[in-house]
Amino acid sequence: MKIDNNFDCTAAADVIVADTRAALTAIDDALLAQAQLLVTALQAAKAHPLRIAVTQRLYTSFDQGVQGILQSRKAMAESIGTLHAIARTKGVEERLEGCADGFPQSFVSPMGRSDGIDVVAAA
Repeated sequence: MKIDNNFDCTAAADVIVADTRAALTAIDDALLAQAQLLVTALQAAKAHPLRIAVTQRLYTSFDQGVQGILQSRKAMAESIGTLHAIARTKGVEERLEGCADGFPQSFVSPMGRSDGIDVVAAA
């Protein structure tokens, strides 16, 4: 979605919510795909045994990939927290929280204040 130059905060909030949900879905889909690939690799290694050094290297690389995806997800949660803080200053928090189509609340929790903006951190 694109925000044009003549937008109001409510319209921008709606676009941000939609884009955020799409980004979260993409991250979760990547995590699922990585998990499915690991299961397939485990099944293949069981059916066609490999040396332990090979499977250890393979499984370690899968672990590193999953950890990278989880770090991306954590960074997204932090971004959502910042967007919540901004929304509160713009009066559009109802678009982002408390509505069925708003931001997922499980990602954020209140932390304090900074420069007049509520700071929200990843849960």
